[in-house]
Amino acid sequence: MSRNKYQIIDQIAKLQSTLNESLTGKHILIRCVTNEHRFTVFSRYAQKRLAPASTTKFFLLHLLLQQPIDLESFIQVQDSDITKGSGNNLKVGHHYRIKDLMINLMTASSNTAAKILARYLEQYIGQNYVEYANQYHASLGLKDTNLTNEHGLANRHQYVTLSDFSIMLEQKVDDDNFLDFMNIASYRFHSLEGDEVVIENTYKDIELEECIGVKTGTLVPGVFNIIVFFNIAGLKGYIIDFYNENKED
Repeated sequence: MSRNKYQIIDQIAKLQSTLNESLTGKHILIRCVTNEHRFTVFSRYAQKRLAPASTTKFFLLHLLLQQPIDLESFIQVQDSDITKGSGNNLKVGHHYRIKDLMINLMTASSNTAAKILARYLEQYIGQNYVEYANQYHASLGLKDTNLTNEHGLANRHQYVTLSDFSIMLEQKVDDDNFLDFMNIASYRFHSLEGDEVVIENTYKDIELEECIGVKTGTLVPGVFNIIVFFNIAGLKGYIIDFYNENKED
């Protein structure tokens, strides 16, 4: 390649002016992909265990798309599905399409959608979602990842490293079907009962041409995470930027 890694860093940082501030975060990993190579552009504290927050939903979407599920089928919301926090926009007793719930999961970061979809997935795998996910991740070599829930709400035993996350993201750079769920600025859908849900992406600059997929995760007051897939003039890659403020820092 004619460009050196510092030129590439500069291009990535210019994805959008507000992203520059995110790139000063404490834990960063930037990877690029060409036809011949996959390589790390920049890495800082990629081995440290961190709270994933709502980026946890990435794992759920991945496992959903591994199964032969019918995206056009509907599932009813139960009382036990309602979960506090982001994207609490679904009504108990109403039936919503699986595809719409998956978009709600990644666009509005709906915790309730995560609960419903994990329950739906368990019908196919015949196993508790968290147990299955941890076993699956271990088989891929994610040695410093442990999930305790599907939505990302705080739990001291839930953690991931950027290096581990990178193993998952490497599979997704060219996965247009997956990235389509991470590249929606706004969306509206209806339940079978007629309830309308209107959502917007938690990342306001998703409409940037270079941004081909994004997922954020926030836990007030000290956690802000963002994963961005990019395509800059044919150079693809991803940024994992986790700001986790804790006593050690």
